Amino acid sequence: MEAFINVVDQGGFTHAARKMGVSKSAVSKHIAALEGRLGTRLLDRTTRRVDLTDIGRAYYERARRALSAADAADSIITALQAPPSGLLRVSAGRDFATHTIAPLLPGFMQAHPGVSFEFLLAEAAAEGCVDGADLALCIGDVPGHGAHARRLGSSRCRLVAAPAYLDRHGPPGRIEDLDHHALLRRQADPPDPWLLVTPAGEVRVQRGTGRLGMDDGRALRDAAIAGLGIAFLPDYICDAALREGRLAEALPGIGGPELGIHALGPPAPLLTPAARAFVDHLAGPLGGNGSEPP
Repeated sequence: MEAFINVVDQGGFTHAARKMGVSKSAVSKHIAALEGRLGTRLLDRTTRRVDLTDIGRAYYERARRALSAADAADSIITALQAPPSGLLRVSAGRDFATHTIAPLLPGFMQAHPGVSFEFLLAEAAAEGCVDGADLALCIGDVPGHGAHARRLGSSRCRLVAAPAYLDRHGPPGRIEDLDHHALLRRQADPPDPWLLVTPAGEVRVQRGTGRLGMDDGRALRDAAIAGLGIAFLPDYICDAALREGRLAEALPGIGGPELGIHALGPPAPLLTPAARAFVDHLAGPLGGNGSEPP
């Protein structure tokens, strides 16, 4: 088919052979084999010129489109195996991107100087799937829109407060005692309930309004550190403050359900080199094995 297209485009067998880097006889054999398989003549040959037959003209247009598609497919495969480069659009929840993804960017960008980023941020980690992104980082249930998911790790929320607040008001002894404390909540109308899992695996719902509502996880963490009440925060926001002693668990052993952290995008073989390298870069620090969810 390629020989046929070149004979037509180059105006003859000699020029086609030169462009393809083969002998004139090889081009003739390819054309003869093609015409034999199709059972018809595609070219009228004279000593001076080569013309398309009517059937050859119809075949030429379709063959040219087929070869263009094949070339495009080859180009895609070549690009997918190239070193990571180009613009990578990543969507994620704002708090997760700020606290977890941002600290991991310098190492990746230093290792892959050809990659640039554009982040599309959602207010909630579960809403990390944004149209137009090459890669979405979501926490929680994987949306059922057909995207391929790779598990990177997990996260859960904890009940935290400043040690000074717990000394002053006394720590809650059970979930019901939270009703008598100052609660720091995500700003919503109505307020989102807190889903709490006991050590026995029982799921309890804590409702009610809090003393302070904010739509930013960092602000809620800082309010808790300042002793304004008890917050229910993802571990990626409060872990550092817990390690440093600026926060303590208000109800040790009780927290939110474990939620998976997933990267959503095309199947792994179709990920761009930049996206594939970035997912691999995240998998280790996030504590996951990079496996797909069941």
